[in-house]
Formats: sequence, structure tokens, C-alpha cells
Amino acid sequence: MSKELSPLEVAKQSVDPYAGEAVFARLSRATVADITPEEDIVMRWHGLYRQRPAEAGLFTLRLRLPNGALTAQQATVLAGIAARLGGGRLDLTTRQNIEVHGLPLAVLEGVFHELRAAGLTTLGACGDTVRGMVACPAAGLDPDEMLDTRPVVESLTAAFVGNREFGNLPRKLKVAVCGCARHCVPVEINDVGLEAASNEEGDLGFALFVGGGLSASPTLAQSVGWIAQDQAVPVVKAIAAIFREHGNRSNRARARMKHLLGEWGIDRFRAELESRLGWAPRVIPGMALHAGSGRDHLGVLPQKDAGRRLVGVPVAAGLLTADQLLLLAKLAAEHGEGELRTTLYQNVLLPDIAEEAVDTVLAKLAENGLPVSESRWAGHTIVCTGREFCNKAMAETKKPAIRLLEALEEALPGRPARLRISGCPNGCGQHALGEIGLQGSGVKGESGLEERFDVWVREASPDGAPSFGRRVMSRVRPEEVLAVVREQVARF
Repeated sequence: MSKELSPLEVAKQSVDPYAGEAVFARLSRATVADITPEEDIVMRWHGLYRQRPAEAGLFTLRLRLPNGALTAQQATVLAGIAARLGGGRLDLTTRQNIEVHGLPLAVLEGVFHELRAAGLTTLGACGDTVRGMVACPAAGLDPDEMLDTRPVVESLTAAFVGNREFGNLPRKLKVAVCGCARHCVPVEINDVGLEAASNEEGDLGFALFVGGGLSASPTLAQSVGWIAQDQAVPVVKAIAAIFREHGNRSNRARARMKHLLGEWGIDRFRAELESRLGWAPRVIPGMALHAGSGRDHLGVLPQKDAGRRLVGVPVAAGLLTADQLLLLAKLAAEHGEGELRTTLYQNVLLPDIAEEAVDTVLAKLAENGLPVSESRWAGHTIVCTGREFCNKAMAETKKPAIRLLEALEEALPGRPARLRISGCPNGCGQHALGEIGLQGSGVKGESGLEERFDVWVREASPDGAPSFGRRVMSRVRPEEVLAVVREQVARF
């Protein structure tokens, strides 16, 4: 690590990122112009981003939802906040979190009190720390799962949330845990990945991978070895410590785990990990990384419990209204066990729905703009926040995606491709993983930046190995996107 720290790293040295209560109390009586650089850091660590347009002085709030789970009561509280303060809108994210946009500075202290009272947290949802772990949303429910990963995710969450030992990393650290038989979790694009696997003796544990990521230089995670289930927490803590001490703190563009792996190589990384643990993950020949399938748990699905069903609800572009979230909460409370789960594909699961109530639930969802079908384009599409709110985006994504999905549903019903839409090269919409990917770009016009989209296409590897797509077209006009997508679908 370079001895010369970036300006942000210098500021981070004197900040307690978890001192939110005092900061939000002061800011409730301040203006956006009054926010100090140190307070801005605290806000990020508490799940807050400044949103576009800057002159509006509004913020996006991101919750942290381990396993994507929240109770019906928590969902009701969140829907109320969105209805009162966030324009009645909520966005589902690819890390199973939920965002509320448009919050003014003056309301933040009260919002945090309300969330805390409901048992919800935003801590570590943003910032240079260990972010929320992603996992199969059907964990513990899917009769075909290899491993119920909820206990591991809960233990990892307890180990990192609010832990000052890992509160100042060079950049974010993303962790994925997969026990799903359909490989719904894209382990290959995470900084740390744990994928259920057996050793030579048949003991079920995890294959450990490190160094995956997207952005402008997509990188596949590399294999470290096999670990037992009870070794997951100490192993991930050791990896986080390596990253904390050796990650690049002088250049944020080169500060992710994948950059450290690129500099060191996997052998040096294994050696450093072994020196910290006092033992080495077992290297098992042929233990390969599975490609994330891109397949969500959609439609009416069986559960382990007889007489219960899992209902996977497609959510177009990951956009929910407050009223729709209230409906989902009500259905979960009345016909299930009072739980909802968000997915990695910006959809929602209703677990434990009584078999005899399924038709009623489906009818209510359809009446409220959430028809349930595995073959709908909405359930197979990921869309980033886009230029409407994101300061980095070059193109608007959400509203155009809604129009695109409606047109595709009419033109190509029952033939959904895995469509991924990002507003810029950073790839929050995972365009490099889509069968068809759209990446926001732009050209200079007379009135400023004119939005365009680059088109990516990915073909599955014959051996099932993970891979990224390739750019096949550049600077496509928004009004031409539908025709281009239809053309690409016809080639499959």
C-alpha cells in the first residue's frame, strides 16, 4: 500500500463512521451546505447518498437486509416512510436491499429513529466497509437447496455490522453466500464468495473464492480452497483484515479486492491467509466456480413444508410503490408467516403461503400491478438506479426500462431473455452478466449530453463456467433499443 493517502483516506483517519446519532441530531437543524466532509463520511456509512439533482439537497437511503428478509411489520413501517417522505416509491437492489429516494436532511434523524424502533438498520449499507451479504432468498425453504445458508449469513452479519475493527476499509467489500441448487447467487462477481460444496470425504462446507467484481474491468473471482461451515466467519474476517491492511489507499480506482489479487497473485494471497489463520483452506483439484445462473425463484414454487408454497413475485425494474409494499406485507401476514424476502434480481418472495390461499394471493397481486409468472420479462431484468438519482449515471434507466419491458411483453411474450441495464460503465445493473446488456453512454450534443446505450451480449459457456459478455454495438439511441433487443433475442 502506498504511504501517500488519498484525500478521502486522510479524512477517514479522524472520523468515527458509526457516530451517526450525534451527526444526525446536528444536521436536523442544518442545511446541506453545512455538512462537513467528515459528516459526509458518517452519512455514507449509515446508508445515505446525495442524489441528483444536487441543488435539490435530497438523499437516497439504503437499508441493509440480511438474507433479504424483513417482517410484514417492518415492511409496513418502510412503506409508510416512503409514502410520507419518499414520493411513494421504493427501489429493490441487487444486494437484496431496499432504497428510499428523495429524503430531505431535516427528516433523517426521525427516519433513523423510526427504522431503529422497527428493528431495521442501514449501517454498512454504503461506505468503505463490509457491505450487506447476499444469499439465496429461498434459503431454508427450497426443497432442492444444498445448504440453508441463513445461519452463516446471520453470523457474518453479527461479526461485521458496527464492528469498528472493519469500519475503515480501502473500499467496499462485498460478500456472497450460495447454497442454492440453481446457483441464483452470482458468487463470481463478489470480493468474497462462499459456495456450498463437499470435500473428498463428503463433508458439506464451502468453496471459497476471492477477487470478483464488475465495473469497467469485470473480473472473475479466483478459487482459494475448501473450508468447513464453522470456519466461514474467521476466514472472512481474516480476508477483510488482509484487505484493510494491504488494499490501495492512495488510488480509489485501484482499491478493490480484485486489484490486490491482480497485484499479488492467488498464491501469495493464500500464503497470507494461511499465516493469519494458522491453517490453510484445502485445495481440492477440480473444484470450479459455478456461473451464477441468473435464474430467480419466480412463480408458485414448492417448499420443504407440506401445504406451504413460495410465491416469487416479479417486480418490473425493481420499482415498488408504497401501496404495493403494503399489500405484500398484508398478504404475508394474512396468508403466510409474516415474512417477505427480497431477491438478488430485484424481485420479492412471499414465503410460507398456505396452499389453499395461493389463488387469492395471486389475484390480489395481479389486481395491484404485480402479476405472478415465471415467463414475464419483468422478473428476468435488472436495472440500476440510473441518471434520475445517481450522480455517476450517463443515462436514465428505470422509466425507460418500464416502457421497454411493456413493449417486450407485448412483442415477445413468454420469451424473456436475462436483460441487464446499467446507466454507466460501473455496471451496477450487471450488464456484463446479461444475455443482453445495455450500458448507458452518451455523446455531446448542442444541448449537452445526449443519452445512448452500448449493447452487450453474453453466450453461456459450453462447460457452464462463468463468463462476461462482450460489447456488440455502441451509442444506440434510446428509441432504437427495443428493435435492437428484439433482434438479439431472435439470434438466441
